[in-house]
Amino acid sequence: IYINTKNQLAPPEFRGLGIRIEDDVLVTEQGPVVLTAPCPKEISDIENLINSNQVK
Repeated sequence: IYINTKNQLAPPEFRGLGIRIEDDVLVTEQGPVVLTAPCPKEISDIENLINSNQVK
């Protein structure tokens, strides 16, 4: 996710900011375990979480 420096809809402190969303994976003898599997990664899912009052 990148917020363009010319984006007038974004607050000035967020302009030019880039966010990279990655998974954390634990490799075990039984195979990989994606530790961040339940975390939202799609824009719509992140927006829904922000608007749900579950974020402090």
